[in-house]
Amino acid sequence: MVMVMSLLTQGVVGLADTMPAGLHTDIVYGQADGESLRLDAFVPEGEKLQPVIIMVHGGGWVGGDKNDMSLLYEPLSQAGFTWFSINYRLAPQHRWPACLDDVQSAVRWIKAHASDYKGDSKRIALLGYSAGGHLVCMTAIREPVQAVVGIAPPTDHLADSVRRGGLSECMQKLLHRPRAIDKEARDLLQKISPINDITSNLPPFLLVHGTTDQSVLYSQSINFREKLSENDVPCELITIEGAPHRISEWTKYEPGYQAKIVDWLSKTIGDDRPIVFTVNADGSGDYTTVQAAVDAVPENNTKPTIIVIKPGTYKEKIVIPRTRRFITFKGDSAETTILTNNLYARMKDENGEELGTFRTPSVTIDADDFSAENITFENSAGDVGQAVAASVRGDRIVFRTCRFLGWQDTLLDQSGRHYYENCYIAGHCDFIFGGGTAFFENCHIHCLSASYITAASTPQHQPFGYVFYHCKITGEPEGAKTYLGRPWRDYASVVFLNTTMSDVIRPEGWHNWNKAHREKTAFYAEYNSTGPGADPQARVDWSRQLTAEEAKKFTLEKILSGDDAWNPMSSKVKPN
Repeated sequence: MVMVMSLLTQGVVGLADTMPAGLHTDIVYGQADGESLRLDAFVPEGEKLQPVIIMVHGGGWVGGDKNDMSLLYEPLSQAGFTWFSINYRLAPQHRWPACLDDVQSAVRWIKAHASDYKGDSKRIALLGYSAGGHLVCMTAIREPVQAVVGIAPPTDHLADSVRRGGLSECMQKLLHRPRAIDKEARDLLQKISPINDITSNLPPFLLVHGTTDQSVLYSQSINFREKLSENDVPCELITIEGAPHRISEWTKYEPGYQAKIVDWLSKTIGDDRPIVFTVNADGSGDYTTVQAAVDAVPENNTKPTIIVIKPGTYKEKIVIPRTRRFITFKGDSAETTILTNNLYARMKDENGEELGTFRTPSVTIDADDFSAENITFENSAGDVGQAVAASVRGDRIVFRTCRFLGWQDTLLDQSGRHYYENCYIAGHCDFIFGGGTAFFENCHIHCLSASYITAASTPQHQPFGYVFYHCKITGEPEGAKTYLGRPWRDYASVVFLNTTMSDVIRPEGWHNWNKAHREKTAFYAEYNSTGPGADPQARVDWSRQLTAEEAKKFTLEKILSGDDAWNPMSSKVKPN
């Protein structure tokens, strides 16, 4: 049995030393409405940080207790996980969203204190049963975690209420509403249903459900899995034939279901060592081409995968599809590890049709959570029109000490959030373009001739476009003059902060693409530009010189964090 050790001191927010192995009960993780919010925690043996499981009990949002999850305590403890089982405020005394707020608070507290319990804050799985399953699904949409287990989770409350002919008694208490489904109730039921809020940013899911469940129909998990799949979110479903809703009866139908849950958790977050592939054109690595290494990454991959690319010039068309996330390209140096091709827009395909700009990239990154270090992305077509070196369309993408080489349309930063650190980007015309949100820090922008650096197409309601921070701009040949940017679309947004500009930059700075109305919609701004190319008084009157206070909103955190609190500084590749 698990050793029980109760904390004598309650309300502890931070613990100076690692807690001893065993179970620690009634730890206060927060206060709400004058009530102490408590959790139990299990600390495994050994010194290494272990994956963390956060358990959330069921009870229809009106009852239940953290001890209700005890049927999983022993399997998780024996597997070596650090785990927490939490209480939260219950209805009708505390209405929606109090319970969800508490689960989110618990996750944040655990992230801050995980190491005190020998837990790894970067490997966290949420596990909830019934109402707790609903809460962990909702929490994962709002608070970044690495895996979710929903055990008989209600995920579509509108469908369930329609099936029942009105709101259930528990749902009435949770929402403080009558049984009838009017428009207001319908809207609220949809709002609190995780099936309506799925995006491709979610972590892998495991659903466990009995086929004869009458409280939460088995079809809820079937439909939820389909919606996850539509958004490229990995999801497995463990079906327990004949099992009802009450989890305490499940071992009669499937004695091994607990072991299956533990096995999935171990597979998904248990091993923090990345997969490593090596590419070398001379045949001494695992693969001779980069694309072959990418293709070797499993579909719906959940493990960090480092593709080490040995020095050489690799001429190939490389595509990282959406289904292959968590890939890192790692070279020895950008000068010696070069990914290149020479496709250009007017080139004809096998059907005699011109390729067009968007079929020319040497490397296309559609997957989320990609990163690259010490790599050159090149399109060597030269002065032949549009020819893209890299197309970046995934979310949470990081480039460090990389080069992007081309002539026209070198770097297509099209969608998602991206961070470029210490990178070199060279081109002639519109060589940084697209609708993405990108933060360029300490980057070197080099103009090969006089034209335009940026051609942003920022969507109207997107808060930020391209931000250049502590960068430098140089150019050739001597005496050439170029613009900082022109608006590809009406709401183009580009900001230069603390950037050193050579005399390659025109005094007026910006161009309207011969569309006067874009002067009213585009957001072009600078703060503290320096060097011969910095000339605030000569800039076009529809651009902005930011005040120090205005410049404060253009921070890395504010621009890239988003709803999932992404921090690109935590994604640096570890040496293999």
